[in-house]
Amino acid sequence: MLPVLFIFFHSAGPGPNGKSIAALSYRSDIRTLGTGVTGMLGSFGSVAGLYVFPQLQAAFGVGTSLMVLSAVPLLGLVTCVIVKWDPTRVAVNLEEEQVRLERRETVPV
Repeated sequence: MLPVLFIFFHSAGPGPNGKSIAALSYRSDIRTLGTGVTGMLGSFGSVAGLYVFPQLQAAFGVGTSLMVLSAVPLLGLVTCVIVKWDPTRVAVNLEEEQVRLERRETVPV
């Protein structure tokens, strides 16, 4: 029952909203890079979770490992409370915002 509830709430919550939140977080000139990095970090978290959870379960048991892993969302909550994030960027005038994009040298292949 627990995996069913986890998948249900993940599908309704952060899963499908990850890309839309990332799209709101970046200016249009770097949005594709930002959403790509966000997707990469989500995939890395999935791989790390699949690797770490069985090892925690074998070392500490199911109950203790779930208690240890419950600290991860709490860390996210604390981060969200500390960092004041404005996804709509109402206070920023995009016409006056300075964009500092530097040209990179191409690497010979």
